[in-house]
Amino acid sequence: MSFKKSKIKSENVWLEILNKINTIQNSYKTIKRKNLISWVFLWVIWLSVVIWLAIVTFSVVWNFKIDLSFLKSINITWLSTNDPTKEKINILLTWVWWWVHQWTDLTDTIILASINTKKKIVTMLSLPRDLYVSYPTWWAWRINELYTRWLKNLSESKSMSFLKDKITEITWENIDYYVNIDFEWFVKFVDLIDWIKVDVPSDLTDTDYPDDNWWYETFSVKKWVQNMNGQTALKYARSRHSTSDFDRSLRQQLVIKAIKDKLFKLEYIWNPLKIKSLFYAISSNLKTDLSLTDIISLAFLGKNIPNENIYSFNLNTSCYDNINLCEKWWFLYYWDRSAFWWASVILPEWATPKNLSEYKEINKFSNLIFNYPEVIKEKNEINIVNSTKVSWLANKLAVELKKYWFNVPDKNSIFSSKDNFEKSQINFLWDEQNKTGIAPENKTLEALSQFVFAEQKATPGFKYSSNPGWKIELIIGDDYKLFFK
Repeated sequence: MSFKKSKIKSENVWLEILNKINTIQNSYKTIKRKNLISWVFLWVIWLSVVIWLAIVTFSVVWNFKIDLSFLKSINITWLSTNDPTKEKINILLTWVWWWVHQWTDLTDTIILASINTKKKIVTMLSLPRDLYVSYPTWWAWRINELYTRWLKNLSESKSMSFLKDKITEITWENIDYYVNIDFEWFVKFVDLIDWIKVDVPSDLTDTDYPDDNWWYETFSVKKWVQNMNGQTALKYARSRHSTSDFDRSLRQQLVIKAIKDKLFKLEYIWNPLKIKSLFYAISSNLKTDLSLTDIISLAFLGKNIPNENIYSFNLNTSCYDNINLCEKWWFLYYWDRSAFWWASVILPEWATPKNLSEYKEINKFSNLIFNYPEVIKEKNEINIVNSTKVSWLANKLAVELKKYWFNVPDKNSIFSSKDNFEKSQINFLWDEQNKTGIAPENKTLEALSQFVFAEQKATPGFKYSSNPGWKIELIIGDDYKLFFK
């Protein structure tokens, strides 16, 4: 075997070396250019922060005010991962004890908050902690333990997903995000934002409020606009022994409104030191699947929503003892404790221990408050006329509609007719020529059609309703069994 010898041309070697050097030089220039752009960008941000802090500092030292009103028009929703065309954003709010406490990780506060981005309306629905529900396994227990039972073996987000799925089953509302808040952190948070002002609607005295030593103390607050620190706000939101869990849920929503009012005051939200403390508190103590850009986007959305467009709801058991004491939103009742190991639990209307997931009535109520918020704002009066021989029918229907929060006045709203109607009908006052009254596309009429299956007719005047004002007249005919149990 022999090898053929050949001479390596030195020119080719040098060309290859020069090409490698050029490639390396070009790569270095590209990296250097990118680093320069990044450095300039960071420098601009840093310089902006320095200038901003300098302005704020001089404003304090020389006692002059900075006009920040232009900030109200800033829109940074494009930063968010939210779909900008999405009309409704649903967020599950829960409060728990995370650390050493006798009720660790129980979601004693459960609120579904729905933000209508187009109509600038927020609807909040509280669910009672003692609501008895089926779990994903064969087990069933109170809803406030659903999250914590899974948390022992699964991640935070996965455990919360089981609670989100259950809330969706109850309300028919898909949940986009969740925010899980610790009660102890809530106290520090309220103190951090220099307290909150809560418009207390009535006096409250609780002689059995639990203290930190496994005993009780008396907590009281008077009807008025109260300036509350963290501890007082927490006690106001959690107190229940003198009222009920249902009253407590509405107080919790009042506290949320008060926090919203405080955060969106310009003199607070644009204070750099406060923002720094606030950001640290949120990032360290909040469990959520919202991104930072989502939080900022929702904050800018929330600042444009007035308090009169924030509506609070809960579910209650007011009809359990006496139908004459029924209040709005009664969709729950108590079952015999012996069926639940003597525990105090609540079931949905029409549910039984063997059929827990009976949510039809709550589904209808949720659909009304989350998808027809105009019904709440319009408050169109509804009168009921009974043309049947069933004397109690109009009163019973009035009670049913009131619980969904349709506006059926307590007085002068129920009438009888000697005329017999084979089919029920809904009449509404509307002047087509002058475009006055209740228009055919009215949202109350649309929502009412899902409860009373009857033809709707515009009319210039009513035959049976005598009280003045624009209103809707519902005439019950012989076909009432189609829509009324």
